[in-house]
Amino acid sequence: MTPYVWLLLVLVRWKCDAFPFDDAFSSACANRTDECIASPPNDETIGCDEARKRFDCLTSLVDAPVCRGSDYLLHVRSQRDLAADETSDLCENSTVSTSTPNRTPSAMTAVATERPPSGCEWRNASRAIGAPAHSACLLFGDPHIVTFDNVEQTCAIPGLQRLLTIGDDVVSVEVENVRVSTTLKATATSRVIVEFAPNECTHDRRLRYVAENGAPLADEFVDGSSGYLIERNDSNRVDLFASWANVRVRIRRFGMYFTVAVQLAEAERASAPSGLCHSGCPAKDVLSLDAANLKAAGNLSHFYACDAVDEDSFFFTSCVFDYKTTNNINFTEAARKAESDEAEFRINGANRPLPTLFLYLIPIWLVIYSSTTAQRLRCWE
Repeated sequence: MTPYVWLLLVLVRWKCDAFPFDDAFSSACANRTDECIASPPNDETIGCDEARKRFDCLTSLVDAPVCRGSDYLLHVRSQRDLAADETSDLCENSTVSTSTPNRTPSAMTAVATERPPSGCEWRNASRAIGAPAHSACLLFGDPHIVTFDNVEQTCAIPGLQRLLTIGDDVVSVEVENVRVSTTLKATATSRVIVEFAPNECTHDRRLRYVAENGAPLADEFVDGSSGYLIERNDSNRVDLFASWANVRVRIRRFGMYFTVAVQLAEAERASAPSGLCHSGCPAKDVLSLDAANLKAAGNLSHFYACDAVDEDSFFFTSCVFDYKTTNNINFTEAARKAESDEAEFRINGANRPLPTLFLYLIPIWLVIYSSTTAQRLRCWE
């Protein structure tokens, strides 16, 4: 980075009081959300018109600049979903479209309806120079596993397996693998169980999330709670956030089977000494995956089906192996998404180096973003 860029960044930092942008935006977004969901005067029961106004107000906040880059956005979305349910109940013959299916209001609990306690909102890991490193663990396909130490294995491990345990069951992830065929040794993940121990962020309740039997992924825990600890992208992907343990769990569904990606801060690795993510599969269950043999034995259709995956990667070899073994096209998409999740979750440490051009673009983006945000917050005055 050239000296003049460093000087400009120092000036921006001094003038704007050390980049208070994220906190300012979260605070502004929280205030706007409170305005949207404020009760009517004298605590009167709201009607259809008031409910629809509340829903429209929250919907506008989801894409509003004040919330778009805020860590409070998950809470805004959960409040928007609650307002959608409320509007549907109060307004006859009306339909309200949201990014997630409507949920029964009686199933919602305090996790969704209360403001997140301090420190419980998930903050996406930074990729800035000097930012804390994060490890990634992937389980996908036959199954194949990439451990926190970037060890790549293909395993035949039927039955219930512990993928990760942090602390004294503060966060635990278990998977159940079944044989994909009575004639094949290959197995795939048919069930995923994630548990959060009681703490302030879970409102002192043990939360349990279960994905099984190839069913669409739910947007709530088993007890019906939702909100800032869970985010469903669609019925095929859900993210679970445990900010108190610096861990994020992503579950994807592909047909009857699931993949799991775990992101964990390097600082927390010492508290997760057990499980497949830490030690990999037992030696007796590891299968040899020879890329050269696969290329010799495979046909062109197997390779074409996996052409979206990096050809020199473990994910490509796994993709070809799974498709050749099972003839199930869903496994090719599972490998592609697992590769994408690793690139997103693994930061610094064993992460692949960023392209040189991108490194030069980082300071330019920081200067533009800082100047624009500073103007919005009037920190130049």
